[in-house]
Amino acid sequence: MLGSRIIQRTQAQFMTRLAIILKGEGIRVFLPFSGIDYDRDGWWGFCFNLEVDAQSPWSTQHISPKPSVNALAVCVGMLEGAVPKRRVEGLGETVWAYAFERDGLSILAVWRTTGQASLALKVGKDKSFELVDIMGHTSQVASKQGVLEIPVDGSVHYLLGSVPGDYTLAR
Repeated sequence: MLGSRIIQRTQAQFMTRLAIILKGEGIRVFLPFSGIDYDRDGWWGFCFNLEVDAQSPWSTQHISPKPSVNALAVCVGMLEGAVPKRRVEGLGETVWAYAFERDGLSILAVWRTTGQASLALKVGKDKSFELVDIMGHTSQVASKQGVLEIPVDGSVHYLLGSVPGDYTLAR
């Protein structure tokens, strides 16, 4: 739960998942509240408060972004202007995924709630896809014999490219 003692990557994962779920379910505006750590313990904000001796945390002039800032910026870059298509189910008990479309490009946002694994998707003929991780690192992944394998863990991954059908498991 946000507000309790959490690590920075976990905060980024939770906030990004929340943004994707809200957009995927049709919510048009998401306004997270706490910009900086006002309590000095580093629990709430999206940015570290670098003025530990400031008179008021509300007037902080020196901050540094936490991973949540980067993760949410990547999320916005991936999904701004995209239309939510649906929540994709049937990919595993702990796998969450939402399908979006922007200018004819299919975008699948996918993650696991626990653990990590490889997800094998049927994609038809062999082709290449772009895979973007939670921090914006991009790689090209190619399908083999009509199956595309991508890593899934607690961090959101975005799969860009045209996937036919309903995002079904290959095995």
